[in-house]
Amino acid sequence: MEPIRGEILGYKYIYIGSRNSYTLLLLHGTGGSEEDLVPLARAIDPDAGILSPRGKVVENGMHRFFRRLAPGVYDLDDLRYRAEELGDFIEIASHQHGFDRSRLIALGYSNGANIAIATMLLRPGSMAGAILIRPYFPVDLGVKPDLKGKEILITAGEKDPIAPLGSVLELGEKLKALGASVELKVIAADHGIVRSDIETIKTWLPKTYEKIKGKPGKPDPSSLADIY
Repeated sequence: MEPIRGEILGYKYIYIGSRNSYTLLLLHGTGGSEEDLVPLARAIDPDAGILSPRGKVVENGMHRFFRRLAPGVYDLDDLRYRAEELGDFIEIASHQHGFDRSRLIALGYSNGANIAIATMLLRPGSMAGAILIRPYFPVDLGVKPDLKGKEILITAGEKDPIAPLGSVLELGEKLKALGASVELKVIAADHGIVRSDIETIKTWLPKTYEKIKGKPGKPDPSSLADIY
């Protein structure tokens, strides 16, 4: 299918329809764009749909999904705002393009993984699960949603200086405590994406499709009337 380019709530994005009823929400890292993770998604599952927004926050000329006050220090107010906004974007896009949010899986790298976590915590009805590559989420948003039924894969870099392994392991335990099904794989890598990440995701994804297939989607509590 040919890519559709559009803009919703200020997010410039690419949408490609699904051939297998599943859609991957691609969330790039700092300095990336809506184009960055498309080849990765195609390598992982060429039949999945793609929804790939560009982060709206610009830091030193680089696009991100939320503000930070310093490296590793997040602006929590902006993080909450952007996560809610991304949830609105997903909801509007699902109505506009006709994909099922109960079969939407986020695939986020670095900053994109972090906004995926925040969105799942604040708007759990936005997605069925997430693939989190090199996440670093050392903050508490003050919410404890029920994540039962959410499928999460985390790939951590054994020698990652940006997302230290200990913090990623702690994140995995926190998500499990909220009811999510979490698989965590430690990769012999630093912060960059390597072949082992791709192979791990390719193994995990078909199993996850089977788990979420037929699960009824939970309605998002937000109202489209309010969004528009």
